Amino acid sequence: MENKKEAYEKKAEAQLNEIEAKIAVMKAKVDQKTADARIKYSRRIEEMEKEYKDVQDRLDNLVSSTQEAWKELRTGMNEAVEDLSENVEAAQERFNE
Repeated sequence: MENKKEAYEKKAEAQLNEIEAKIAVMKAKVDQKTADARIKYSRRIEEMEKEYKDVQDRLDNLVSSTQEAWKELRTGMNEAVEDLSENVEAAQERFNE
């Protein structure tokens, strides 16, 4: 069972690393926008960074959890990563308009 937990942790960490990279790209491009757009996108990026940190904290809790607790935390973690990923994808689409 430990192998499944470790594999899940690695997968979740990889997903979060990918999301973090997407946020960083948007953050780097925000300076190319108009002043109004910079304000709007900067706020959205801050929201995504906060959400990312919350999901990273969940992963940290999952990593330090027992086998029994891991089973329960996994569902919430899956939902949190999926929500964050969808939010970042939606922001990227709006950002590229």
